[in-house]
Amino acid sequence: IDMTRAFAEISDGGRAIDPYGITKVTTIDNEVLYERRDRPGAALVDDYVAATMTDLLQTAVQAGTGRAAQIGRPAAGKTGTTTSNKDGTFFGFSSGLTTGVWMGRDDAKAVRGLQGGTAPARAWAAFMKGATADRPVQKFDTEVTLPDWQLEGEDDAYFRTYSETISYPLGVNLLFYLMTH
Repeated sequence: IDMTRAFAEISDGGRAIDPYGITKVTTIDNEVLYERRDRPGAALVDDYVAATMTDLLQTAVQAGTGRAAQIGRPAAGKTGTTTSNKDGTFFGFSSGLTTGVWMGRDDAKAVRGLQGGTAPARAWAAFMKGATADRPVQKFDTEVTLPDWQLEGEDDAYFRTYSETISYPLGVNLLFYLMTH
């Protein structure tokens, strides 16, 4: 549930999500004993970060390992495969719904041919086609406006280097060389 929650938070523009299972509890006489109220989540990342992540995840479905998760409307997600094909996952979102799929064995033995982009992605697509059928198609907001502090001048867009030599007693010298990009 933690991974599905994380993907829901990306889908919600980088805001915190509280997973829940019960929306309302009533008595036999329809007296409401409990009703879940949506609370706005705190911002976890800036909008431009969530938009960039959504764009990357959408590309994974459109042209990457998650192609089997295409559902005929905008979808974003990521495949996952553990070492030796013991587990396969697909986590993704579309039209305001987020779903996670895990496939594997309880005894941690390998499952031949299991990869996140195969059966988990196909299961996700089959479920999401039905789950989103009556929901409006929502395009992702992937327009990114970077803050000024992240914009570099043309001269700074390439590699910058910095070096410094520090001399110590007994003839020991340390050379530091830093390359940023």
